[in-house]
Amino acid sequence: MSGDILIVDSITTNRIVLKVKLSSAFYSVFQASSAQDALAICATEMPDLVLVTSELTDMGFGAFHDQLHALPGCRKTPIVALTTEDDAQLRMRRFREGAADVITSPISDTVLLARLRTLMRNAHRDTDQWIKPEAAEVFGFADARATFLRPGRIAAVTPRTHPARDTKSAGVSWHRFYNELSSATTHQLERYDMRSGRGLKDLQTHPDAVLLEIGRARDEHGLAPLAELRTAPQTRDAKIIALMDYAKAPLAATALDMGAHDVIDYGTHMGEVDWRLNLQINRKMEDDRLLAGVRSGLQAAVTDPLTGLYNRRFGMSQLDRLATETLQNKGEMALIIADLDHFKLVNDRYGHAAGDAVLSQVAQIMSGSLRKEDIVARIGGEEFMILLPNVTPAQANQTARRICQSVRNTRMQIGSISGPASQSITVTTSLGVALLNGADGHCLTPDALFRRADRALYGSKSDGRGTVTLCTRTAA
Repeated sequence: MSGDILIVDSITTNRIVLKVKLSSAFYSVFQASSAQDALAICATEMPDLVLVTSELTDMGFGAFHDQLHALPGCRKTPIVALTTEDDAQLRMRRFREGAADVITSPISDTVLLARLRTLMRNAHRDTDQWIKPEAAEVFGFADARATFLRPGRIAAVTPRTHPARDTKSAGVSWHRFYNELSSATTHQLERYDMRSGRGLKDLQTHPDAVLLEIGRARDEHGLAPLAELRTAPQTRDAKIIALMDYAKAPLAATALDMGAHDVIDYGTHMGEVDWRLNLQINRKMEDDRLLAGVRSGLQAAVTDPLTGLYNRRFGMSQLDRLATETLQNKGEMALIIADLDHFKLVNDRYGHAAGDAVLSQVAQIMSGSLRKEDIVARIGGEEFMILLPNVTPAQANQTARRICQSVRNTRMQIGSISGPASQSITVTTSLGVALLNGADGHCLTPDALFRRADRALYGSKSDGRGTVTLCTRTAA
């Protein structure tokens, strides 16, 4: 995996040693001897990751984090603290100051590079797969800085082949680890033992994170559940944290490259364990929030804001799709175009707010008159298009007449143009129906089908309005 990494260290020798390691893994490496130099480089080069390997001489780590993330294009850049002190308090301080990870030396090059790859892979996904940070702010998809908004759901998964019960690191068994974590965290822990014959599909919830018990750091069989976790419906979107007895072992690198988001040692200080879980769960919540925003934006892009129906763009695309499927499957479908009669008089007499109220109520009538598989869209001011897949001409005609009659018989509730007083009016709608039969050997295009429905609509208008005209021709 290629990328740009900035090393920040006041000691030249340290920078050179790290540069050699990273360059051998095909990274482009920048170097800075101070926080100010690092910020200047980031402003122009926008590296994929920043590796701080010592105490900054001109700025605190937290201030450096905030200033770097304030630079354009660097809001998601992970900052990793590399320390030679295995000091739990120092590590926690770096996490609180904004470090994406804290790595203690000595550590094998394999594991170090795997951790960096994982961080950059996640950062790239945030900015490339979804939406650029700058655009996210414009469209309202931007996420806030980590605040741990709510307790998450964590599934502590015991694989079918369970790690050794006496697995220990620094005298801590996995039993004790789980009990201490239960007391230390605010997240909801759920034990899940796959040895009972249950699969991940039997999980009662979709967890935000999965704590997978790997066990011995030399037992590659412990990694087997990772693939299932990444594909099972209940866990494929969860953050996966592998738990093993020595998180600096080469197996940790394999776990990370297989899809684990983090690897934790059994002997890790419980405050750091909880913080790492917080980070992963918060990232999961950010993913969910962003995905919800994207879905909402996509829904808005195909929806008419007044009536809640589909808009013209989506309706026409569905006409193309259904017409193609009907011809391929030699089936039948119908297209109905409906237009409210004398709608301009409603706007002129009662005001546009009243006209909007009428359109919304007509839209509800149409939606309530259709099957689940039918599609209705507003394609103009007072014009609607209805798509009926898999219907006979008689069924299509019956549906159109039911809509016509329901609109005629409904008193539309509107407000007065001069005040809030409520009143009701009646309106009528004219409908034109065109049919497509894929079995008759003719290839009627969607545009031609639309023109036929439109001509049938004008036939209804010419016959006095408030009626249905069925175009019985099914060939081009």
